[in-house]
Amino acid sequence: MRDDVGAAREACRVRVSVPADDLALAALLVDTFVGTYGHKLPHVVVSPGRRADLSAVAPRRAHGEVLVAEVQGEVVGTLTVLRPGFPGTRAWTANTAELRYLAVDRRFQGRGYSRALLDCAVELARGWDTASVCLHVRREAKAVARLFRGCGFVRDAGGDADLRPEVFLDAYRLVLR
Repeated sequence: MRDDVGAAREACRVRVSVPADDLALAALLVDTFVGTYGHKLPHVVVSPGRRADLSAVAPRRAHGEVLVAEVQGEVVGTLTVLRPGFPGTRAWTANTAELRYLAVDRRFQGRGYSRALLDCAVELARGWDTASVCLHVRREAKAVARLFRGCGFVRDAGGDADLRPEVFLDAYRLVLR
């Protein structure tokens, strides 16, 4: 299986998004979050406000980069890398980039595309000379947490975000320097 994942990642191109990608990215984010949570976490309800937030791709470029994974020209994944100190940051340490909105089309999951997006995001953050990269994972999303731990992120309870009754987010951090 390792060879299949490696071959799939080779076919995947990760790039910075452009405005022409926004509709496809919005649809991918809503479909992936609603579909994945609906299937794996049926008690999670994605509110209209959350759908609107997922769909608002363009404003994220003001504070970072929206990455796109594509295979043969088809958008199959996305991840947003936000610069340290952006308005609304949940980063709990100084000079820390934040990752949000990781989504891979359900048809392409398990092929290494999330890892390709994460690798590119970390390199981008290194280029910004940030000290670390942080992210948050819904406490119930165990597989997502395993993915991040497998990429070197370490659980850091000091950054947990208690947004209950809607959600509790576990914090993870990758130190770059």
